[in-house]
Amino acid sequence: MITVSIIIVNYNTGCFTQKAIQSILKQNFKDYQIIVIDNASTDNSIKQLKQISEIKLIINKKNIGFGAANNLVCQNINSKYIYFFNPDIELITTDSLGNLIKFLDESQECGLVTSCLNEDKSLFCFNYPGEKFVKSIKFNNLPGEISWCLGANMLIRNELFKQINGFDEYFFLYAEDTDLCLRVRQAGYAIGYCKDCVVKHFGGSSEIKTPKEKLFAKKQKALQKFYNKHYTNKEKNHVLYYQLKTLKRHIKVTFFMQYTIGIFSFKIRKKYKQKNKKYFAIMKELYKYI
Repeated sequence: MITVSIIIVNYNTGCFTQKAIQSILKQNFKDYQIIVIDNASTDNSIKQLKQISEIKLIINKKNIGFGAANNLVCQNINSKYIYFFNPDIELITTDSLGNLIKFLDESQECGLVTSCLNEDKSLFCFNYPGEKFVKSIKFNNLPGEISWCLGANMLIRNELFKQINGFDEYFFLYAEDTDLCLRVRQAGYAIGYCKDCVVKHFGGSSEIKTPKEKLFAKKQKALQKFYNKHYTNKEKNHVLYYQLKTLKRHIKVTFFMQYTIGIFSFKIRKKYKQKNKKYFAIMKELYKYI
């Protein structure tokens, strides 16, 4: 049995994916398989990936989403671990993969582990979305201190992944990692952090051409799905109220900065104008749920 199956979901990120694969191939730990699933890319990704003999390539005819693509691959995997690896991730040192696997081997209390980002930052959070506005009993007495980590770089026990039925395909993109981590903890396992595995994360490679306002709206829509699934109606309304209140405060501040300090600098004025466009995009999405 192979120790770890490394899954990369590719969507118009051929150049990034090639570099990600090269960083894996340089690892000292070799007991792995690399599976790339392409989600109906419209660039030249397929042509690029077909040139890499060390991978198994699966080609989807339509974009089925991040979680669904991973689930599709995992149906036929029997390795001990599954490593969800984004196209815009690169392993920095040659012992990173081995260290990550060693951590999960030695930490039976952990069901999933993430690692260090860009040498000095983390890929995890200590609170769930909206948690600072409400104290849901769902989040009480869960194992470990880490609430969730980015799906860009997570190693999970295959048996556990199947036990909790993988990613929830209710989430197309964004928040599916948060939901998965919550269910890992609800199943009795902690989320681990391996400081001896360092990755470089470029971030948002598949969304480079997406307008920022549309991107913010997509992320907010995903968060709303998380609230719908894990919060009561009363809790959801409470979160929504405080989000709108916070946004309105931010908008007042950025408008003030744009038309006071901004009149002396085009660069500053543009910066705050872009911030306001972001806030209005989020607010527009939030008002859909009132």
